[in-house]
Amino acid sequence: MVNGRPILKVFALGLLLGGIMTAISSVYLFMIDAKYAYGTLTGIVLVLGGIVLTGLELTCFLPIFRIEQGSGAQTRNWVFLSFLMRILIIYSALIAGLSPDKLFILILLILNIIALIFEAVLLILISVLKKEFQPTEEEIRARMRRLGRSTVKTVSDCPNCHEIIEKEWILCPQCGTALPRLCANCGQMLTGRVEKCSNCGAIIEEQESIRRNIQTLIAISEEEAKPEAKSIRYARLAEAYLKSGEIDVALETYKKAIQFTEFDQKRCNFLVKMANILHNAGRDEEAMKILGASIELDPTDVAGANAVKGQIKADATVKKANEALKAGDEVSAIALADEAIIIDPSDFHNASIIKSTVLTHQAEKLAEAGKKDEAIKALDKAVRLDPSGLGPAWAARDRLAPGEKKKDEKAKRKAFKAQMKAAKKK
Repeated sequence: MVNGRPILKVFALGLLLGGIMTAISSVYLFMIDAKYAYGTLTGIVLVLGGIVLTGLELTCFLPIFRIEQGSGAQTRNWVFLSFLMRILIIYSALIAGLSPDKLFILILLILNIIALIFEAVLLILISVLKKEFQPTEEEIRARMRRLGRSTVKTVSDCPNCHEIIEKEWILCPQCGTALPRLCANCGQMLTGRVEKCSNCGAIIEEQESIRRNIQTLIAISEEEAKPEAKSIRYARLAEAYLKSGEIDVALETYKKAIQFTEFDQKRCNFLVKMANILHNAGRDEEAMKILGASIELDPTDVAGANAVKGQIKADATVKKANEALKAGDEVSAIALADEAIIIDPSDFHNASIIKSTVLTHQAEKLAEAGKKDEAIKALDKAVRLDPSGLGPAWAARDRLAPGEKKKDEKAKRKAFKAQMKAAKKK
């Protein structure tokens, strides 16, 4: 295959000179000598268009000269626009008239015709030599090998706060939740900053981007700045430490952010965030102390420390309810689940699923005793408590009362039709 790179580089230099010619020609023909061709307003518009296209031509120079991968189609479009402007410039020079007293216009005309030929040839070259702007098979294989070396699989968002995350993050930078990470080789769950999979021994590559980001943020944080600016910088540094899984360092960095800010509400926001991080790390006692400090600092609790305290208490109660359920103590499980819902009515911790699970077990016992009607009623309650189907209620009802599923679907269709009718009336 013929190497077209040298000739593309030559024509790229021609494009650079053509861009300069576009700017000079536009200003002279459309403004200085506009009386021969267009009105003043039209001339201003055309000059602006010429300057923009000059910028495009100059921008095209480097991608073509370097033969940058993936730039072929874009540069071709820009060169084509410049080609059209060149035609308009040549036309304007011709209608301006070619007399001895207009020698400069004649020079512009000749130079623009040469530039037009260069652009026309360049358009052909970009189309014919388009493979030069594409990666070689060896480069494609190398990229595929790099992708194949990915050693971690993870979710796309935090399972707790649903913040969008990146593959190399170990903890969520917003709430400190440990992100589920799996070995790409065997699927084993990875915990913390591990160098290799405990199951298959696959090497887990350390992501240098986070480490470089931390070093950059450290340098920025240490620069002289106003207190509030330093507070924000330390907060960002703390988030970077969370991404790398360094909880204790992140917490210490948040303390620095608190020290530099002069606003109590901002301090409380940082304290609540620290409490969330500690809670998600299983350090509830420390979290509660920090939340107490936040409420003491701001009794109006704009930062929502009391809500987080409720969530921590509800979480602990739900945990006890699950333990009671596993031990077979369904009465205690129900009582603890109810207590958790009272503490946190939002039921963020899915206490209702525990109640649904207990009702499902009871329904199964009723069905075994031949009391099918009572079993179906209990399952209906269980399904209402678990509409998302996280517990066993839906599967149990489909098994014990398959006809109820059809009734549900029919009721949903009926409700949907009613909503559509009501919408049409409006």
